[in-house]
Amino acid sequence: MTFHPPRALGLTIGACLTLWSTGITILFINFAVSENFSVTTIIFLSFALCMGLVTIFFAKWNYSLVTMEYSLDRNGVVIKWGETIQIIALDSIKSIIPASSAGLPKISGISWPGNYIGNGKLAKIGNIQCYLTEKQSDKVIYLVTEKNTYGISIENPRKFAQEVQLRKNLGQLIPLESHAQRTPNFWGSLSMDKYLQYLLPLSFLSGFLMWLFFAIQFQGLPNQINVHFPLYVQQEIINFKSKNSLFVLPQAASIIFLCNLAMAFFLYKTTKFVSYLFLLTIIIVNLSFIVAIMMSI
Repeated sequence: MTFHPPRALGLTIGACLTLWSTGITILFINFAVSENFSVTTIIFLSFALCMGLVTIFFAKWNYSLVTMEYSLDRNGVVIKWGETIQIIALDSIKSIIPASSAGLPKISGISWPGNYIGNGKLAKIGNIQCYLTEKQSDKVIYLVTEKNTYGISIENPRKFAQEVQLRKNLGQLIPLESHAQRTPNFWGSLSMDKYLQYLLPLSFLSGFLMWLFFAIQFQGLPNQINVHFPLYVQQEIINFKSKNSLFVLPQAASIIFLCNLAMAFFLYKTTKFVSYLFLLTIIIVNLSFIVAIMMSI
């Protein structure tokens, strides 16, 4: 038996938040492209990138709310929220307490009206893992087990409690332990990799610093310049007639960055070590191009 909590309000607000952050992202991009290239351009694009990431998170949380459901059988209760699956063994449930008698918790986590996911706390019960879609005391119940308490939103709490008791009386079919698990996927495995947690941010940071340094240097240049690269070579290797031609350096670094990033993701499943090498190459290349810009300008 599957129960779906009311989600209309949460999905509406989640969609609005996603569209809002998308609009802010587009606005910052528009500010960036409307300005002459400068440090301000890099700042606007950085804000656009941050808001783009916020948009992705809002979209992901909204998708998780779409998939939210509570399943009940003779073995246990399964709470699904996106990639997270919380399994509660039926024989571990000691009591079901309605929020009308215990109160509603304050929740810290991913929350907006109609979507309350995170850790809550009540003086009468203690810590609560909340998977709620509304805060009406007559539609919230707490499943109290030996180790944890779970808060869920149910349209008809009395019926749910009766169904749980009926299945407990029938007995469990297979031995089951309460635990949480995540649906395995590619992006989830990336977020758990401790090497990627350092290499990916450093890759993006080195790219940002490369463009920022170029913007700082670029602002003070005259429109017509004569550039020699490398500096220590007597014969002229590169001769730029316009300062806009200097964009070839950070653009080349960015192309290398994107290619290496794509290869790192492509090879991650099969050869993680080679994937790490591609990310390390991004950092080295960006730092090398910073030196190249210093020598050329």
